[in-house]
Amino acid sequence: MTIAKDITSKASVALVVLAMIFTLFAQSAKAETSEDLQKVIDGLLAQISALQSQLGQGGSTTGSTTTGTGYVWTRDLSQGSTGADVKALQVFLNSDADTRVAATGAGSVGLETEYYGPATAAAVSKFQVKYRSEILSPSGLVNPTGYFGPSSRAVANAQNAQTSTPTTPTTPGEDVDDEDDEEVEESVVLQGEAALNSFEINDAEDDEVEEGDKNAEVAVFTPEFSDGDAKITRLDVELARGTSTSPWKAFKSFALWVDGEKVAEVNADAKSNYRDGDVKKNSILRFTGLDIVALEDEELEITLSATVSNSVKTDERGAWTVSVPSFRYVDADGVATTESDPSSGDSAQFSIGEAGDKDELRVLASSNNPAARTLKLETNKNSDWYTLLAFDIDSRDSVNDIDIDEIVAKVKFSSTTIDTVDKFNAVVDKLELKIDGVTITKNTVATTSNAGEFKVAFDVDNKVTIDAGDRIKAEVNVRFRSLNAGNEGVVVTATVAGADITAEGVDTIADLSGTANGKDQTLSKNDITVSNVDSSVTGGETSGFVDFQFTIKAGDDVVTILPADILAMAKGSVTSVGGASVNTATDTAVVGALTKISGDADVNGAGFDVLEGQTVTLRVRYAVVGTSGEYAEVRVDTIKGEKVEKLSPTLTLKS
Repeated sequence: MTIAKDITSKASVALVVLAMIFTLFAQSAKAETSEDLQKVIDGLLAQISALQSQLGQGGSTTGSTTTGTGYVWTRDLSQGSTGADVKALQVFLNSDADTRVAATGAGSVGLETEYYGPATAAAVSKFQVKYRSEILSPSGLVNPTGYFGPSSRAVANAQNAQTSTPTTPTTPGEDVDDEDDEEVEESVVLQGEAALNSFEINDAEDDEVEEGDKNAEVAVFTPEFSDGDAKITRLDVELARGTSTSPWKAFKSFALWVDGEKVAEVNADAKSNYRDGDVKKNSILRFTGLDIVALEDEELEITLSATVSNSVKTDERGAWTVSVPSFRYVDADGVATTESDPSSGDSAQFSIGEAGDKDELRVLASSNNPAARTLKLETNKNSDWYTLLAFDIDSRDSVNDIDIDEIVAKVKFSSTTIDTVDKFNAVVDKLELKIDGVTITKNTVATTSNAGEFKVAFDVDNKVTIDAGDRIKAEVNVRFRSLNAGNEGVVVTATVAGADITAEGVDTIADLSGTANGKDQTLSKNDITVSNVDSSVTGGETSGFVDFQFTIKAGDDVVTILPADILAMAKGSVTSVGGASVNTATDTAVVGALTKISGDADVNGAGFDVLEGQTVTLRVRYAVVGTSGEYAEVRVDTIKGEKVEKLSPTLTLKS
């Protein structure tokens, strides 16, 4: 090309581009939506690109070119995707007449765009069918999906590798092949003269849907053919609810699915989307342009799904019926057959319920729930923060996201003298709820009918949303005031029940259940850990011993352990345990004698002082007196106010 010709060509392109800009403004004024405007822009950009390509290439030349561009796709693409990789995909598909995106206009050779629309999806489907053995069959699929996923990507990347071959390139935009779309689609290899053997319609596994449901299964169609393979190209679906059918008031769209992949979708939210049906006018949805292959003597399942409007009036709720008044298929010879009422009046049923009918929340105990323990409280200042209860909230079977409004925790003290809100506040400084990473401090406290029990209502105020099917963690934390001597050894527990949660999805939640219970938390100024509790018995004809051995670790203070600090109970038929008379009717508090087994502890009267940070092993012995054949059962409940494993050894005096 000479410089003069080049300048002339560029000037021509500039004028064309300028004209297109004016066209853009004119068409944008007519565009009803942003999507319409984007399509106009895409089409003009594609034409500009084609003109630029013509300028650069300067017409047909003969030489060596490549069969692939070397472009490598690295992400999945589907309808709605945009980007340079979409345009590269269209260029690749247009390089084969069997998989061309479009014969003319946007998406055709030289007019590729960066928008993945229905035409691109259809071309990908043709590509998948053409290379069925490499893309569909390994995944157990018969029908194409139009989704450019890993399998399709792998084949395309392999084919698009650059290899030089002699060829005669064409001018961009030139129609290389005159085959129409119908002939391209016939790349699906069918065999035999197909005849419909049966067509079943069944209810979906879950025949209840709700307002706002997306792609909810409502029916399953199962056609089976004999004498050959068939390709279903059209399917009519009739929707009925009594004699007052107005499906566009209840549904947004319907879709067909094969092998878990969406193969077609139609809008259903306007009266104009429907055709006249047997039940009433405007009750039939028609799926056209289908490419669903059914192999000979093999059942094919086609699932119908519905996307339900967010707000469905009472008249449109309840039972709906799905039937198939007709469908069309072609066989290997291209013979098209339309079947009317293929299921002989059979139909499927489903119902629309109010949003929230199927939602539920369950409260479950958490693996992080703290074990029974002693909480170290100070006598002159507030305590550290402690977790009273850790729990989970599960929405596994919900279909909607759920907003939490309020959670009520019940906090109970073992001392019934803590019976008013003022007395509660004299023990507790602050309470907080941590839920899904959000800290809620706003709460109100009230008494219940049970002495020592209080309701603490945390105002979550919709700050936390539980996604449908999710499970989140929560915990109730407390900071205590300085310990009053009268509350030494008081036990605190917390409980949260599903019934005490206020929450909302799209509407009322049908099921709030489950309970999480906290373990005993003992208030004490002593910071100790009790472990390795064990027991043994020894005895003769008239006397014996019941022994408990345990390990104590002191915290930051000296801990004094006296026999009276070990709460033990006994019952049986012997004369006495630890000097106390016992009987089988009631438990009797008994006192034993303490002995140091190992570790560093100072004698303190009948007990020991365990020094700061030290660990000591002690034994408490209970003397048993009786006659031959009598028995005594002894158990230890707490050591220095801390709950221990309830070992209950029984001593029977030898006869």
